[in-house]
Parts: sequence; C-alpha cells; structure tokens
Amino acid sequence: MMKEHYLAAVPTRVRQGAITCHMVHLVDEDASVFVAFSLMGLPRFGPLILPRVLTSACNAFQSARASSLPDRLVHVIGVMRQEMLVLCGQLIELIQPDLAVALMGIDSEGMMHVLSTGPCRVYVFHQKVPERLTPREGNERGIVGGGKISHCTKGLELPSIVFGGSDIAFSSAAVESVGCLLEQRASPSPQELVGLLLEPAMKAGVGGAAFALRITGSLHQAMR
Repeated sequence: MMKEHYLAAVPTRVRQGAITCHMVHLVDEDASVFVAFSLMGLPRFGPLILPRVLTSACNAFQSARASSLPDRLVHVIGVMRQEMLVLCGQLIELIQPDLAVALMGIDSEGMMHVLSTGPCRVYVFHQKVPERLTPREGNERGIVGGGKISHCTKGLELPSIVFGGSDIAFSSAAVESVGCLLEQRASPSPQELVGLLLEPAMKAGVGGAAFALRITGSLHQAMR
C-alpha cells in the first residue's frame, strides 16, 4: 500500500493583515491521522487558541498509544474540548469562540475512522464515486457549544482518495472545480486537489484548511 498526502491552510484576511483561523496537521503518518479544525468566532482569537489546541491534540494522541485507533481519536477530541474550555475560561468576552473539528485515521485492519463536530467535511473517492463521511445536517455547533460528535467507520477500498477540511474549503466554486477534476482523472494528485479546494477561499480572503490522501496498491499486501 502506497500513500501520498498533501495539506495546506490559508489565512483569513483582516484589516490588520492576515490571521490564522484554520489549521490542518498530520498527527501520525503510519496511521494517516489528520486533524483539521476551524475557529468559530472572532478571527482575533485564532493565534491565541489554535496553536495550543493543536499541541494538546498531538500530545493526546501520543499519550494514548496503547489504545485502539478509534479510542485514541475519541481521546484526542476530548482533550481538544477540554483545552478549548480552559482557553475560553480565560477570555472576558461574553460571546465565546467555538471549534469545528475533523479527525481521520486508518487502522491496521484497513478501516477508516472519522470523528467530526461542527461545520467540516471529509470525503472518500473510490471508483469515480465520492462518499461523504461527515454529517450533512445538524453540525452547526462545535466542541464547546454542545455539538454532537459524529463517528463514521468505513472499510478502505483501493485505490482511494480521502480528502477533507474546513467547511469553507468546500464552497460551491471549489466543489465544482474538484468535481470536474475527479471526472477527468480518477486519481489526481493530493496537491492539485487541495489547491482547488483552497483557491476560492484564498481569493476571497476568508481562509480555510484542507488535506488529501491518495492510497494505492494492495491492502492485503500491506496487512501481511
């Protein structure tokens, strides 16, 4: 099994310049664990909150290495929520920020696990058919505001492309561009896919984050 990935985030433009409101990170390369999260609230909270939440997420995944991958992902999103509550408790604003989170990983049996809450998306593309692995409705609130944590499990079929990120990366323009690309080529490069997802957000100055993972080869050979 061969894996190739690409991830990127673009900043949000504000009056003072550019500010980080979206992040994406490869937490673990072996299990292809990606985390993408977006600030829901005033952009100025981004630099204060997002780096600390990312550090907590990475530390939480490593500290739970004895557990199964699904349990580790559950632990990560729980720690991210606790870190957000601590950070929000330090703010004096009446309207507290929230966080939309998407976590994706592939276990040793070839099962994909996606945990999500808030406005975010993860898709898998196989045999020219895209399948959404995050809820289409009921995801208006994030991990602080009482949003429901969705857990989707799906067997991996090869070759496949898994891609996801902040909901804003899936604008109508981005979705149209990605749809045309996938119609033309069954296995585009992850970099090209992420570029198309983020191009409208970058031009509009609204920011966004996205990742793509292309998996080819034989799953059975990888499990021997």
